[in-house]
Amino acid sequence: MDPQIRDVMNQTIDVHKYVSKDGRGNLKYSTTKISLPCYIAGETRMMQNLYGQDVVSSLQVYIPGTDAKLAELDEPAKSYLHRITLPDGRTPPIIAIQPYYDEKGNVYYVLVSL
Repeated sequence: MDPQIRDVMNQTIDVHKYVSKDGRGNLKYSTTKISLPCYIAGETRMMQNLYGQDVVSSLQVYIPGTDAKLAELDEPAKSYLHRITLPDGRTPPIIAIQPYYDEKGNVYYVLVSL
């Protein structure tokens, strides 16, 4: 990744991977957290979630591709149920995950809409 872009990613989020659901349908997460560098932007936009419903996204998190792969955030189908904890402690639901690729086909960065 370009060093200038990496310098902008000066914030950190914590990711807890989804493990399973209990008997009551509550989500269970791994006890280990993965801390990832990122850039958090606050822009309100309308978008569709995984189920095709129109929802409002108020935060976008940009994560370098190599770090997103570590947390499995580069594969949207597997990672919608992960829990992201923002620097201020909030844990908003993941609305959309969009990987962006470089000219070699590698994940350059991942945009996570919350």
